[in-house]
Amino acid sequence: MMQLTINTTQNVKIYFNQAPLSSRIVASLIDLCCLIIYCIGVFIFWNSLDLSSYFSDDLTIYSIILILLLPAVFYSLLTENLFNGSSLGKKIMKLRVIKLDGYHATFADYLTRWIFRSIDVMIGSGVIGLLSVIFSDKGQRLGDLVAGTAVISTKSNVNLESTIYQELDDNYSVTYHQVLKLSDNDIRLIKEVMNDFKKSRNHKLLSTLVTKIEKTLGVKSKNSSHLQFVDIVIKDYNYLSQQKA
Repeated sequence: MMQLTINTTQNVKIYFNQAPLSSRIVASLIDLCCLIIYCIGVFIFWNSLDLSSYFSDDLTIYSIILILLLPAVFYSLLTENLFNGSSLGKKIMKLRVIKLDGYHATFADYLTRWIFRSIDVMIGSGVIGLLSVIFSDKGQRLGDLVAGTAVISTKSNVNLESTIYQELDDNYSVTYHQVLKLSDNDIRLIKEVMNDFKKSRNHKLLSTLVTKIEKTLGVKSKNSSHLQFVDIVIKDYNYLSQQKA
Protein backbone atom coordinates (compact mmCIF):
# COMPACT_ATOMS: atom_id res chain seq x y z
CA MET A 1 0.00 0.00 0.00
CA MET A 2 1.51 3.34 -1.07
CA GLN A 3 2.04 6.02 1.57
CA LEU A 4 0.74 9.55 1.14
CA THR A 5 2.78 12.31 2.80
CA ILE A 6 0.93 15.50 3.73
CA ASN A 7 2.81 18.61 4.80
CA THR A 8 0.44 20.71 6.90
CA THR A 9 0.38 24.51 7.08
CA GLN A 10 2.25 24.18 10.40
CA ASN A 11 5.02 22.38 8.47
CA VAL A 12 4.20 19.08 10.18
CA LYS A 13 4.44 15.97 8.03
CA ILE A 14 1.61 13.46 8.42
CA TYR A 15 1.59 10.07 6.75
CA PHE A 16 -1.50 8.28 5.44
CA ASN A 17 -1.99 5.11 3.48
CA GLN A 18 -3.12 5.96 -0.05
CA ALA A 19 -6.38 4.24 -0.94
CA PRO A 20 -5.69 1.22 -3.20
CA LEU A 21 -7.30 1.45 -6.63
CA SER A 22 -9.02 -1.91 -6.11
CA SER A 23 -10.65 -0.67 -2.89
CA ARG A 24 -11.86 2.49 -4.60
CA ILE A 25 -13.41 0.46 -7.43
CA VAL A 26 -15.18 -1.85 -4.97
CA ALA A 27 -16.40 1.17 -2.99
CA SER A 28 -17.78 2.70 -6.20
CA LEU A 29 -19.58 -0.55 -7.06
CA ILE A 30 -21.13 -0.65 -3.57
CA ASP A 31 -22.29 2.95 -4.00
CA LEU A 32 -23.74 2.06 -7.41
CA CYS A 33 -25.67 -0.82 -5.84
CA CYS A 34 -27.01 1.56 -3.18
CA LEU A 35 -28.19 3.95 -5.90
CA ILE A 36 -29.86 1.17 -7.89
CA ILE A 37 -31.65 -0.13 -4.78
CA TYR A 38 -32.85 3.38 -3.92
CA CYS A 39 -34.16 4.04 -7.44
CA ILE A 40 -35.94 0.69 -7.52
CA GLY A 41 -37.45 1.53 -4.14
CA VAL A 42 -38.74 4.88 -5.46
CA PHE A 43 -40.51 3.25 -8.40
CA ILE A 44 -41.95 0.46 -6.21
CA PHE A 45 -43.24 3.13 -3.82
CA TRP A 46 -44.73 5.11 -6.72
CA ASN A 47 -46.44 2.12 -8.29
CA SER A 48 -47.67 0.62 -5.02
CA LEU A 49 -49.55 3.82 -4.17
CA ASP A 50 -50.58 4.34 -7.79
CA LEU A 51 -49.68 8.02 -7.41
CA SER A 52 -49.95 8.63 -11.16
CA SER A 53 -53.73 8.25 -10.86
CA TYR A 54 -53.84 11.34 -8.66
CA PHE A 55 -52.16 13.55 -11.27
CA SER A 56 -53.41 14.05 -14.80
CA ASP A 57 -50.60 16.35 -15.85
CA ASP A 58 -47.51 14.47 -17.15
CA LEU A 59 -45.25 17.38 -16.26
CA THR A 60 -46.38 17.19 -12.64
CA ILE A 61 -45.78 13.45 -12.54
CA TYR A 62 -42.27 13.76 -13.99
CA SER A 63 -41.48 16.62 -11.59
CA ILE A 64 -42.49 14.57 -8.56
CA ILE A 65 -40.46 11.57 -9.75
CA LEU A 66 -37.45 13.84 -10.31
CA ILE A 67 -37.77 15.24 -6.77
CA LEU A 68 -37.92 11.71 -5.35
CA LEU A 69 -34.76 10.82 -7.29
CA LEU A 70 -32.80 13.91 -6.19
CA PRO A 71 -31.12 12.06 -3.27
CA ALA A 72 -29.66 9.66 -5.85
CA VAL A 73 -28.39 12.57 -7.95
CA PHE A 74 -26.66 14.17 -4.94
CA TYR A 75 -25.73 10.85 -3.32
CA SER A 76 -21.93 11.31 -3.16
CA LEU A 77 -22.21 14.95 -2.06
CA LEU A 78 -24.70 14.16 0.71
CA THR A 79 -22.99 11.04 2.06
CA GLU A 80 -19.43 12.42 2.00
CA ASN A 81 -20.59 15.56 3.81
CA LEU A 82 -22.64 13.54 6.31
CA PHE A 83 -20.04 10.84 7.02
CA ASN A 84 -16.93 13.06 7.15
CA GLY A 85 -15.54 12.22 3.72
CA SER A 86 -16.95 8.72 3.27
CA SER A 87 -19.81 7.51 1.12
CA LEU A 88 -21.45 4.24 2.20
CA GLY A 89 -19.12 2.34 -0.10
CA LYS A 90 -16.07 4.15 1.27
CA LYS A 91 -17.16 3.47 4.86
CA ILE A 92 -17.44 -0.25 4.16
CA MET A 93 -14.03 -0.27 2.45
CA LYS A 94 -12.57 2.02 5.16
CA LEU A 95 -11.73 4.90 2.82
CA ARG A 96 -12.05 8.63 3.41
CA VAL A 97 -11.57 11.92 1.56
CA ILE A 98 -9.13 14.37 3.20
CA LYS A 99 -7.54 17.71 2.33
CA LEU A 100 -3.92 17.74 1.22
CA ASP A 101 -3.14 20.41 3.82
CA GLY A 102 -4.05 18.03 6.64
CA TYR A 103 -7.40 19.61 7.49
CA HIS A 104 -10.84 18.05 7.13
CA ALA A 105 -12.43 18.51 3.74
CA THR A 106 -15.26 21.05 3.65
CA PHE A 107 -18.66 21.06 1.97
CA ALA A 108 -17.14 23.18 -0.83
CA ASP A 109 -14.52 20.45 -1.41
CA TYR A 110 -17.16 17.72 -1.56
CA LEU A 111 -19.22 19.90 -3.91
CA THR A 112 -16.22 20.35 -6.22
CA ARG A 113 -15.64 16.59 -6.29
CA TRP A 114 -19.34 16.03 -7.03
CA ILE A 115 -19.36 18.55 -9.90
CA PHE A 116 -16.33 16.94 -11.54
CA ARG A 117 -17.77 13.45 -11.02
CA SER A 118 -19.68 13.92 -14.28
CA ILE A 119 -16.32 14.15 -16.06
CA ASP A 120 -14.46 11.59 -13.95
CA VAL A 121 -17.10 8.89 -13.79
CA MET A 122 -19.98 9.57 -16.16
CA ILE A 123 -18.02 10.46 -19.31
CA GLY A 124 -16.26 7.49 -20.87
CA SER A 125 -17.71 5.07 -18.29
CA GLY A 126 -15.18 6.15 -15.68
CA VAL A 127 -12.10 5.86 -17.90
CA ILE A 128 -11.08 9.49 -17.36
CA GLY A 129 -11.26 9.17 -13.57
CA LEU A 130 -9.47 5.81 -13.66
CA LEU A 131 -6.57 7.16 -15.74
CA SER A 132 -6.32 10.24 -13.52
CA VAL A 133 -6.06 8.07 -10.37
CA ILE A 134 -3.46 5.79 -11.97
CA PHE A 135 -1.17 8.54 -13.27
CA SER A 136 -1.54 10.97 -10.34
CA ASP A 137 1.19 10.76 -7.70
CA LYS A 138 -1.40 10.95 -4.93
CA GLY A 139 -4.05 8.82 -6.62
CA GLN A 140 -6.32 11.78 -7.36
CA ARG A 141 -9.10 11.94 -9.90
CA LEU A 142 -9.83 15.29 -11.58
CA GLY A 143 -12.27 16.30 -8.84
CA ASP A 144 -9.58 15.68 -6.21
CA LEU A 145 -6.99 17.67 -8.15
CA VAL A 146 -9.30 20.70 -8.34
CA ALA A 147 -10.54 20.40 -4.73
CA GLY A 148 -7.08 19.71 -3.30
CA THR A 149 -8.20 16.42 -1.78
CA ALA A 150 -7.14 12.78 -1.81
CA VAL A 151 -8.68 9.46 -0.83
CA ILE A 152 -6.90 7.56 1.95
CA SER A 153 -7.30 4.19 3.60
CA THR A 154 -8.23 4.35 7.28
CA LYS A 155 -7.20 0.76 7.91
CA SER A 156 -4.55 0.77 10.61
CA ASN A 157 -1.23 -0.94 10.12
CA VAL A 158 -0.75 -4.15 12.05
CA ASN A 159 2.87 -3.65 13.13
CA LEU A 160 3.31 -2.58 16.77
CA GLU A 161 5.23 0.58 15.85
CA SER A 162 2.23 1.99 13.98
CA THR A 163 -0.35 1.18 16.66
CA ILE A 164 -1.30 3.31 19.66
CA TYR A 165 -0.99 0.41 22.12
CA GLN A 166 1.31 0.74 25.13
CA GLU A 167 1.69 -1.53 28.13
CA LEU A 168 0.98 0.38 31.37
CA ASP A 169 0.90 -0.54 35.07
CA ASP A 170 -2.47 -0.90 36.78
CA ASN A 171 -1.51 1.84 39.25
CA TYR A 172 -0.67 4.33 36.47
CA SER A 173 -1.67 7.90 37.41
CA VAL A 174 -3.35 10.00 34.71
CA THR A 175 -2.16 13.59 34.27
CA TYR A 176 -4.44 14.87 31.50
CA HIS A 177 -7.98 13.46 31.56
CA GLN A 178 -8.80 15.74 28.61
CA VAL A 179 -6.97 13.32 26.26
CA LEU A 180 -10.28 11.55 25.64
CA LYS A 181 -11.09 14.46 23.34
CA LEU A 182 -8.63 12.79 20.96
CA SER A 183 -9.32 9.77 18.78
CA ASP A 184 -7.28 6.65 18.05
CA ASN A 185 -6.30 8.19 14.73
CA ASP A 186 -5.16 11.41 16.47
CA ILE A 187 -2.85 9.41 18.74
CA ARG A 188 -1.57 7.44 15.77
CA LEU A 189 -0.72 10.68 13.97
CA ILE A 190 0.99 12.04 17.08
CA LYS A 191 3.15 8.92 17.19
CA GLU A 192 3.98 9.38 13.49
CA VAL A 193 5.17 12.95 14.18
CA MET A 194 7.20 11.73 17.15
CA ASN A 195 8.86 9.10 14.96
CA ASP A 196 9.73 11.87 12.51
CA PHE A 197 11.21 13.96 15.31
CA LYS A 198 13.39 11.10 16.53
CA LYS A 199 14.86 10.83 13.05
CA SER A 200 15.22 14.53 12.23
CA ARG A 201 15.56 16.08 15.72
CA ASN A 202 13.50 18.95 14.34
CA HIS A 203 12.57 20.82 17.54
CA LYS A 204 10.32 23.23 15.66
CA LEU A 205 8.28 20.22 14.55
CA LEU A 206 8.00 19.01 18.15
CA SER A 207 7.09 22.48 19.43
CA THR A 208 4.35 22.79 16.81
CA LEU A 209 2.96 19.40 17.81
CA VAL A 210 2.88 20.36 21.50
CA THR A 211 1.14 23.67 20.73
CA LYS A 212 -1.47 21.83 18.66
CA ILE A 213 -2.12 19.26 21.42
CA GLU A 214 -2.38 21.97 24.10
CA LYS A 215 -4.87 23.94 21.99
CA THR A 216 -6.97 20.85 21.21
CA LEU A 217 -7.10 19.66 24.83
CA GLY A 218 -7.31 23.11 26.39
CA VAL A 219 -4.37 22.40 28.70
CA LYS A 220 -0.88 23.70 29.37
CA SER A 221 2.10 21.38 29.57
CA LYS A 222 3.09 20.57 33.16
CA ASN A 223 6.48 19.32 32.00
CA SER A 224 9.65 21.20 31.16
CA SER A 225 10.32 18.78 28.32
CA HIS A 226 8.12 18.66 25.23
CA LEU A 227 9.04 15.01 24.79
CA GLN A 228 7.79 14.18 28.28
CA PHE A 229 4.52 16.02 27.63
CA VAL A 230 3.77 14.14 24.41
CA ASP A 231 4.77 10.84 26.00
CA ILE A 232 2.39 11.45 28.93
CA VAL A 233 -0.45 12.40 26.55
CA ILE A 234 -0.01 9.12 24.66
CA LYS A 235 0.17 7.10 27.89
CA ASP A 236 -2.84 8.88 29.41
CA TYR A 237 -4.90 8.16 26.32
CA ASN A 238 -3.86 4.51 26.33
CA TYR A 239 -4.72 4.07 30.00
CA LEU A 240 -8.08 5.88 29.88
CA SER A 241 -9.21 4.25 26.63
CA GLN A 242 -8.35 0.81 28.01
CA GLN A 243 -10.26 1.55 31.21
CA LYS A 244 -13.20 2.80 29.16
CA ALA A 245 -13.20 -0.39 27.11
